[in-house]
Amino acid sequence: MNRTSGWRWIVSFLIIVIGLLGGDGRMSALAQVTTPSPTFTVTSYPTYTPYPTYTPYPTYTPYPTYTPYPTNTPYPTYTPYPTYTVYVTPTPSATPTATPTATPTPTLALPLVTALVDLNVRSGPGVEYPRIGALLKGETAQVTGRSPDALWWQIVYPIGSPEGRGWISARPQYSSAINVENVPVVLPPPPPPTATFTPTSTPTPQLEPPVIFSFWADRYVINRGEKVTLYWDLANAEAAYLRYDGKEKGVVAPGSITLSPEKTTVYTLRAYNAAGETIRQLIITVVTPGPSETVLDLLAAAPSALWTSNLGGTVLIWGVLDEVAGYAIWRENPELEDGSRPARVLETRPRAAPNGDIAGQFWLPQPIRTGDRFRAQVGFLAGGLGNVRFVVAAGNALPNATILAAVADSAGDGTLRTIDIDLSGVADSNFLWIGVLADEPGGGKGAVWINPRIER
Repeated sequence: MNRTSGWRWIVSFLIIVIGLLGGDGRMSALAQVTTPSPTFTVTSYPTYTPYPTYTPYPTYTPYPTYTPYPTNTPYPTYTPYPTYTVYVTPTPSATPTATPTATPTPTLALPLVTALVDLNVRSGPGVEYPRIGALLKGETAQVTGRSPDALWWQIVYPIGSPEGRGWISARPQYSSAINVENVPVVLPPPPPPTATFTPTSTPTPQLEPPVIFSFWADRYVINRGEKVTLYWDLANAEAAYLRYDGKEKGVVAPGSITLSPEKTTVYTLRAYNAAGETIRQLIITVVTPGPSETVLDLLAAAPSALWTSNLGGTVLIWGVLDEVAGYAIWRENPELEDGSRPARVLETRPRAAPNGDIAGQFWLPQPIRTGDRFRAQVGFLAGGLGNVRFVVAAGNALPNATILAAVADSAGDGTLRTIDIDLSGVADSNFLWIGVLADEPGGGKGAVWINPRIER
């Protein structure tokens, strides 16, 4: 029930009461005569408790119309590709053929040339190239090439140098070469420029004094007992002389001489003609060496060296005499070609074949140092045979070893030869080779080394 309905009920109730009282507040007579007055019990209404103020709910906002997602269409079931089968076309089997037996390639012998006379070494193949040194009679050098006209040999120069090169005449009256069939043709370097001649009026010829182009030595300081070579070249002289130790010797140009002075010596070259005299001098200082240390005695170490022939293709056993393959052995107190009898020598017999050879590789207990020297004498036993070259080289393997010396000798000349090599050019090497090359089959019997050693 709301508040308005309550008031209406109260007003209706009062009207009824007033009507019953007769309008003036008294009960009507009918009511007093005929109807006893009822007793009214007034029951009071409970205290009105008003309803709480109505709070309307917020305006309803409907949710947006639901739009269902499209029906999921499943992916088709994966059907794998069929397995790929590789068909291989059969290859007919090759009919086996017999493998030919490989023919071994012969090892080429070392190309060498020996000077038959004292030869000029020039920078190119021709007399128009400047002279850079000399190859003396009997000296041997390694050949590295030939000129296009085959009149000159290119050689390793100075001997033993890993890169130095020079040229000498290949004419048979001046030099003799072996194993040179396969040496390459080497194009010559450009010749030196030729001075341009400007013609002038021809004056009356006048004789000029001689001209000495050069006067030099391969060394200017030597130890007592060592050798030195002097070289010279001059022109326009009627005569020329070399003066030393109070004597005078006639010379021709170009020329050279090898000497072993006992003391410091002044050498004077004199050239003269009717117009005058020209003089050049040089001094060779001779010193007395102090005691030297033997780094390696090759004679004592020979049994432990690696001995081979056929350019390393055949290994030899020390002390076993093999006249075909070659051998290395000690000879005790033998008679040599010059009549001497050393206590012990090392005989190295080459292989009995054309250009037969034998070589021994010595391992050094310490590397070669700058200033070390190899010294030995070489020659033949009395009754030895043939012409040979005694070779000294350095390097780990024989085919690429650096040749330091190749000394030609003949069994019939009755002379021992001295080898004295400065090893500075192969410093740090741990291997030294000594060997013998024969000029003809069977040659070299009795070829010996006397006291071979490395000194420091």
